[in-house]
Amino acid sequence: MMDLNAIVDQLNNANDIPGLEYKLDDDNIILDYTWVDRADAGLGAIGDVKKNYKYIVKVEADGTYTDKEKTKDASNSLSFGADGISFGGDYSTFSGHTTHSKQVSIGAFSKDKNTGEVGLVVNHIDMDAVKSSLQEVLASYGLHRAEKKGFFSKHFKV
Repeated sequence: MMDLNAIVDQLNNANDIPGLEYKLDDDNIILDYTWVDRADAGLGAIGDVKKNYKYIVKVEADGTYTDKEKTKDASNSLSFGADGISFGGDYSTFSGHTTHSKQVSIGAFSKDKNTGEVGLVVNHIDMDAVKSSLQEVLASYGLHRAEKKGFFSKHFKV
């Protein structure tokens, strides 16, 4: 089996994106990117937003890998108004495969906890671009993505 620690070290040494980190968990290389970690404030309201993207690659002994993606979005807010004080939150997750996903998150009167930027904070992610660096390094080690098999090929010999 190849040295997955060396691959993770290579990826982390070349990384210059705040909030993005590569980790190793058994035979899984995990791209862990908190692409939004922001505190928001406005007239009579405060809150925060956190959005995380994970690309998980399981390296197989035959020189292939399988992959999946996970996203987690969370926000909470506290507002003050003539009607009193209110608070709320939102939380969503996804696990599977995305197809060409791009997202933008904008906050006015905000502070980006990853970069320290204050004011109008615009965060964006192109998930294909983010995971391509990992896929390119895996290819340089001779690893390739395993062919996806449909329902019938998983359960019957075809």
